[in-house]
Amino acid sequence: MRRALLVLMICLLPLLSPGWSRSAEVHITPSLTAEEEYSDNYYRSSQNSTSVWATQLTPGINVEAFTDRSRLNVSYTLPYNIIARESGPVDASSDNYLGHNLTLFAATRPLSRMTVGLADDFLLTREPGSTDIFNDITSRDLYLRNRVSPFVGYDIAEKGEVKLSYRNEILSYLETTPIIRDDSTENRGVLTLTYHLNDQNHLDMEEQFWRREYTGTNTSYDSFQTMLIFRRELSSWLQAKVGGGYHWRVFDQSLIPVQDFSLPAFSMSLIGSTDRSKVSATYEHNAVDFIQNDAYFTADQVTLFFQRMFHDVFRGYVGGSYQYSQYEDSPRTDNTWNGYGGVGYSFLNNMFEVSIEYNRLSRDSNQDGFGYDENRVYLRLSTKYDFPKK
Repeated sequence: MRRALLVLMICLLPLLSPGWSRSAEVHITPSLTAEEEYSDNYYRSSQNSTSVWATQLTPGINVEAFTDRSRLNVSYTLPYNIIARESGPVDASSDNYLGHNLTLFAATRPLSRMTVGLADDFLLTREPGSTDIFNDITSRDLYLRNRVSPFVGYDIAEKGEVKLSYRNEILSYLETTPIIRDDSTENRGVLTLTYHLNDQNHLDMEEQFWRREYTGTNTSYDSFQTMLIFRRELSSWLQAKVGGGYHWRVFDQSLIPVQDFSLPAFSMSLIGSTDRSKVSATYEHNAVDFIQNDAYFTADQVTLFFQRMFHDVFRGYVGGSYQYSQYEDSPRTDNTWNGYGGVGYSFLNNMFEVSIEYNRLSRDSNQDGFGYDENRVYLRLSTKYDFPKK
């Protein structure tokens, strides 16, 4: 952790110098959100569900600053969660907590063809979904996750570029429960070679190697993945990406050995944005990285999202995902569905928005005790103020 903080300071020093701050264009946006949530199965249990009402107050701030050679983006929110039990076997009021969400991106060009920078993503939460892209954990244990990624890129004439990045991830549970959760550390290196076929078509060769270590009984491992990715600018507002490759995973020797495995890796995405609409569709086939109890699995995941603005004050959106999970060392298979939709209304020159959202999460498993259904409803009031640019 100290090493990551040292790297962060080194990368930020050029951006925080007096000369840089005087010449930078700065944009500061404070925000505040009040949210009321109802869940009919807060702990995502297969039986004896607990329904709760939860209130969340979230102050936040977003800072953007840039010059001709440098850029800095910082977003920080402080969600305070107050939970009350409606009915069920568990008193959820002890799960009240103060969360943290910080994202940072800093980059500068010390040379005309070289870019150095750092990205950081820190959170403290009870929501299990941020542990892994293919997450299957349902516990509401409080944990923190920090991902810090220094990088350096170099442009090769006008036809390509090379980028080398390193990522350190720390995932740590902060409270003792009847079921002990393993903490985890991951160190990952990524090398990306890009060739620009023309202005619309780009080809990436991506090599990744990472080491994940657990503090408890889970088995640590090494992974290596190679991918060839084709990107195309379909229009001024729509981009497509298709990638394919292979993933190898080798586990450490342990008293109860975990079988090594390998699999083809695929990804596809379609992302678009206009002044009034946003759309995205993704498909991913790969193996889960972070788990508990050595329950590794491969997953096929599809996600969809669409949002549209109407009359400059109404916002409607729908989205969802489907994931098929097949476990490596057991006959277990899961089908997980998640669908949501909502509408928002902006007023007072778009400084305020009131919105309502419905979400349904359902997991069907061929083994007893792993399936569940959860329905959630959210009512939100949010406001933000854009200070004049300096």
